[in-house]
Amino acid sequence: NLVVGFAAGGETDIVVRAMNDKLGEKLGQPADVRNKAGAGGLVGAEFVAKSKPDGYNLLTLSLSHILRQAADPQMPVNVLKDFDPLCRYVTQPLVVVVKGDSSHKTIEELIEFGRRNPGKLSFGSPGVGSLGHFSGEYFKATTKITYKHVPFQGSAPLTTALMGGHIDFLITALPAVVGKLASGELKAIASFEGGRLEKIKEVPTLKEKGYPDLVLHGWFGYVAPAGTPKDILDKLGQAMRDTIRDPAIVAAVRKMDF
Repeated sequence: NLVVGFAAGGETDIVVRAMNDKLGEKLGQPADVRNKAGAGGLVGAEFVAKSKPDGYNLLTLSLSHILRQAADPQMPVNVLKDFDPLCRYVTQPLVVVVKGDSSHKTIEELIEFGRRNPGKLSFGSPGVGSLGHFSGEYFKATTKITYKHVPFQGSAPLTTALMGGHIDFLITALPAVVGKLASGELKAIASFEGGRLEKIKEVPTLKEKGYPDLVLHGWFGYVAPAGTPKDILDKLGQAMRDTIRDPAIVAAVRKMDF
């Protein structure tokens, strides 16, 4: 079981589903994706932390889990103690996104509106302590804007809310919204990358707009419950590394903009 702590259809979910079948082939048994959404990925993390350390329940760990640990040392899971690491999988670029017909057509316009109208912008995230939430707080502190934070249960419902006009903007991974950008339903107005992204070259970076500290990307990897025997960790880790290096998986991951 590859446990994803976010809703089906979000970027974590889709990238895990890109490799689970191939991983199953290499392990000789099915590798199933299980979505356990809630609390910014914490529900899934707690489930795996409390699972029997036999290699059958693995967590898709993300930067969100590390950020949550830093912000809330009293949370029921200790990310640094309750898991044994297996491998890192992918990194993902982050973008600032608005509705396709938003009145905030550029990053400058969004920032200016946020500064002139304190608290009138609404910002959505996949939950408190998630990478989307942290990115928004980092963006707010650096640009000196204010907004109302609206947490959701994952990237998929969050994106739907933005398209419906229920929030003004969000910061999310490019793979979660790239299809909606192509259709015009959503619009990316800036990225957190060090340089412009190949697929959306017209979108400026926050760095080039005068915010050199706003360079950030997410990542995903896999961990097992602490205490999992070394031979099981070695077997799983090797199978995962072989899967990730498979040319078909490399191509699939790049196609999804990870």
